[in-house]
Amino acid sequence: MKHFILSFFVLTSTTIFSQNAVAELKFEEAETAFNSGDFELTIQKADEFENTLGNITDKSLYLRVVSQNKLFNPANFYSDEKQFILCNSLTANVAKYLKATENNGLNDKFKEVYAIGEGLKKLNLPKDKTIWHKENQRIEKEERDKQSAKIAQIEHCKKTFEDLTIDDLPLGITIEEFQKQYPNVLGENPKKIENDNWVIHYPKNNISFSKNRYGTVMDTFDEAGHNIVIITDPKNGGKISHYEKIIYFYKGKENKQSEYNSKKNDLLEKYKYLSVCASSHNSDGVFSVTYNNKTLEIVSIQQPSIYKISLYISKKL
Repeated sequence: MKHFILSFFVLTSTTIFSQNAVAELKFEEAETAFNSGDFELTIQKADEFENTLGNITDKSLYLRVVSQNKLFNPANFYSDEKQFILCNSLTANVAKYLKATENNGLNDKFKEVYAIGEGLKKLNLPKDKTIWHKENQRIEKEERDKQSAKIAQIEHCKKTFEDLTIDDLPLGITIEEFQKQYPNVLGENPKKIENDNWVIHYPKNNISFSKNRYGTVMDTFDEAGHNIVIITDPKNGGKISHYEKIIYFYKGKENKQSEYNSKKNDLLEKYKYLSVCASSHNSDGVFSVTYNNKTLEIVSIQQPSIYKISLYISKKL
């Protein structure tokens, strides 16, 4: 008796199905949608087919199962209620299909649906809404905490970048504008050295440069004076594109390796964590980090009897 009821309400005979031309067209539309990868439309057309026919068939149930399986994403099970509902529906439809076709003999479709069912069992996902809701709330809170931490990190990076990079001196203004705003940085009548690509401005009595084929080499530095060097770009209206803050400089016969390494490591430690929220690069004595269209570089140079560590801040004009 149970088998008769199942056959009558779940599986429709080929004879009855062939008598309903509209249902036949609906099923063809469902197959077309499935073959084109539109699985939501496949399910919609399967619904229309069954409503037109007045029954569920093994054909439409199979299309429904494989389409739902394509739409199911276990990774979003707890974060998306639609996935929870879909999983429960898919599990129920797998059971229906296997029960309805278990006496039809083993075929590829039966094997496919059986494999889907076994895969769902291995996931061991809860069917109870209360359990799902509790885990959903935990995940949502975790995501909110992550977003809050990310925003806090970005704000911290921004503040630190601005606070620690060369006194937050302005980029993109002319040297004349800079002298009006900060008359004591370079002092009166600063020196400069220039070529077609850049002009270096430096305090008159503090630093001297000499040209070589690579550009410039610092010769002397008075640590008691200002230690800011300003570079302007003649191709951009003479606007300031770089600052160099000299952190450590020694020229002489004494070996300063230990002192040099200590100061360099302290400076790198101060800035290296910025790399978690900005683009960074570290190689060949140059640590570089770019944030908010500004680039900070820590440049360490060691030559015979010369030790130098500088902080550069630059901006694309």
